Amino acid sequence: MGLSSSFSLLFTSLTFGDELELTLEQCPPAVSKAITENLNGAKLDEIEKITIGGRSIYVVEADLRQGRDLEFHLEASGNLIKWSADTRLKDVPKAVQDKITHFGGKLDDLERVKEKGRETFHAEIKKGNTEYKIVLNTKGEELSRITELDD
Repeated sequence: MGLSSSFSLLFTSLTFGDELELTLEQCPPAVSKAITENLNGAKLDEIEKITIGGRSIYVVEADLRQGRDLEFHLEASGNLIKWSADTRLKDVPKAVQDKITHFGGKLDDLERVKEKGRETFHAEIKKGNTEYKIVLNTKGEELSRITELDD
């Protein structure tokens, strides 16, 4: 192994507290397989192994087309904990589209989130000097709302 290869391997394995940045090849086989399956054509950007209370979580970030981001979290067994991706209004269920359109304002961000067998949509909407962060289910029903006033 050459000096640059040794340095590269050392650099990609540096730990920052309980975080460790990894390459796909450095992940356990079950995690590596789950990453490949969940990328769905996205370009792998970063893998971090985070240890919390002795439990390892793999946080994967990837780039989707048109500047959108994908992030998902995996257990060491490869089981998916959470998956989220930037999405477009036209790509969500009609009930979600209708609720967001009816809400009014400017849609700043929209994410599709899958967690614990449930799919939700997280929208950030700006109206005047107020920003709303709303979470909707697939039927367009509002599950939560946070209101923030801009200074």
